[in-house]
Amino acid sequence: MGWHLPTLCQNASRDAFFERFLRLPQRQSRYVSFAILLPIGLLFLAAQIFEHWRVRQLLNNALRKWTAFGSGAITAALAFLFCFATIRVLHFWPVLQHERLSGKAVLLLINVIDEPGARRRYLHPNPAVKDWALALNQLGYMRPRPFRSNRIADIARSAPGELAGAVQQLHLTSDGNLIVAGWAILPWKGRVADSVLLASQDELGDPLIFARVDVKKPRDDVVKGLGDDSYRDCGWIKSLPREEIPPGTRRVSAWALDAEEGHAFFIGSASI
Repeated sequence: MGWHLPTLCQNASRDAFFERFLRLPQRQSRYVSFAILLPIGLLFLAAQIFEHWRVRQLLNNALRKWTAFGSGAITAALAFLFCFATIRVLHFWPVLQHERLSGKAVLLLINVIDEPGARRRYLHPNPAVKDWALALNQLGYMRPRPFRSNRIADIARSAPGELAGAVQQLHLTSDGNLIVAGWAILPWKGRVADSVLLASQDELGDPLIFARVDVKKPRDDVVKGLGDDSYRDCGWIKSLPREEIPPGTRRVSAWALDAEEGHAFFIGSASI
């Protein structure tokens, strides 16, 4: 069974730019932190210098006036540049938030799905990152805790009266690969879903999580339908080879994941 899928990559250059921009998120965070702390440190340093001059009376009135004027001008220039730079990067903040929450989704599923590539991209390139995460979890530092089971029923919740997404394509190719695609959002939080979980179901058992999908494809049609530009990158698509599909799967369901709360919301399903 399948549905018509609109073009998912209508703005390839923009998508490629974000891929390059987010390739080293840890380095970006470090520089942003330094940029925020620099003017704060200079503020206290300037106060100490002026107090030193005042107590020792090393400056005459004219020089003191010009020094105060120059310091004020430099402070105003720094403030202007800082505000201008902040405005310039405002549109990147939701992208960085989504990148971090996608990493948290990988962390939540670390016991359920083996994703070495996703761990390298979102968490850390060291292969021992899984052991580190489990150690931190044992110490009680992770909230919510990583999922212990792949049963979707353990984390499933009802969406609070709003549509969380849709499955628009689900079919098997001639060589046995499974293609699944659609869109997913968290409208009560005003952002796209942090990831999409795919769950398989046989004739008797509960749906079991077997794959995670990044949510990052541009979907201008969804933006037009919902009237909110913050959902532009809500598209997702996954191609799974035959060997990654659980044996006996008769039906596949898709769920929008909220990594902050550790909950999943049903968005659609179909038989295969």
